[in-house]
Amino acid sequence: MDTRTLPAIVTTAEALEVMLGAQRSITRAVADGDLDAVMDHFADDARMYPEGLPGALTGREQIRTYYTHLFDIVAAAGATLSSEFDPAPDVEPIGDLILDSGTATVVITHPDGHADRRSSKELVVWRHFDGKWRIIRYMANNA
Repeated sequence: MDTRTLPAIVTTAEALEVMLGAQRSITRAVADGDLDAVMDHFADDARMYPEGLPGALTGREQIRTYYTHLFDIVAAAGATLSSEFDPAPDVEPIGDLILDSGTATVVITHPDGHADRRSSKELVVWRHFDGKWRIIRYMANNA
């Protein structure tokens, strides 16, 4: 059964507000190491193309494994993880989709205070399901 519903958001300004809210939510979830909150942003059949991997991660379980591994590495190092997003992402609403592109930076802060920063360009496609926007495609690169 198709559970998509047409969203009430139709303007670029409204789409931008949705994306800024999603960025705040993801930033909080990453900083808290809240894997379930991060995963809540992904559709069941999402595909993710993270920097440095040769192919796509397909489905929530593979994406969950990726984030679990990332959170485990950071915790094992006694570090903290945070994320920063482009304050004005480029968004385009198209029916039940929002195309979202911009930049993001992942920051790993080590116990000695040293911070490793890795910035990337991102393209995220969101689809409206059951009253919630979820990621169906995510691609990042720093090339």
